[in-house]
Amino acid sequence: MQFGLSEEQKLLGETLRRLLEEQAPLETVRAVVEGDPSPRQAIRQGLGELGIPGLLVPEAHGGLGLGFLDAAIVAERLGGAVAPVGWLAPWVIAPVAVAIGGSTEQRKRWLPAIARDELRLAAAISEGAGARSGAGVIAQGGRLEGEALFALDTESATDYLVADRSGGLHLVPADDPNVRETRLTTVDRTREFSRI
Repeated sequence: MQFGLSEEQKLLGETLRRLLEEQAPLETVRAVVEGDPSPRQAIRQGLGELGIPGLLVPEAHGGLGLGFLDAAIVAERLGGAVAPVGWLAPWVIAPVAVAIGGSTEQRKRWLPAIARDELRLAAAISEGAGARSGAGVIAQGGRLEGEALFALDTESATDYLVADRSGGLHLVPADDPNVRETRLTTVDRTREFSRI
């Protein structure tokens, strides 16, 4: 039994390393941390050209159809470069959640949009595992009410993937006038986290 990376996986890692050296040098990361969000779009575009948003999206829905080891390679490269882009929520959690929990219609509609990086989901799911005091989202009568204290990767979200207290997942537009987002201060200033 072998536990090494395939040649394709090695190539993926090397391609990402070169892209991030070019588009996310430390000066760029510092600029983002100091308040300039503009470099994020160029980095996301470069990652999009490599197909990274569709990494875990099945090929039948326009993605690369790769696996979690490939996602780990991407995570290693992004982390090593301190790349100032949120990727765990929109490109890992979201496609897996939709592929596993979505209806046939939802998969057909949302997975291709995730792969094209048009649907960028922040993940507000921590309260689904256990609500903190005074937090949690309740789904009732076609509405969501409550508060998600920790939403991941909100910097460029078009929508939120919100877990309710009963374990259901809901897609909520980020521009919904009934949604209020408050940015949180965390140790990792390269990514944005929010209370929804």
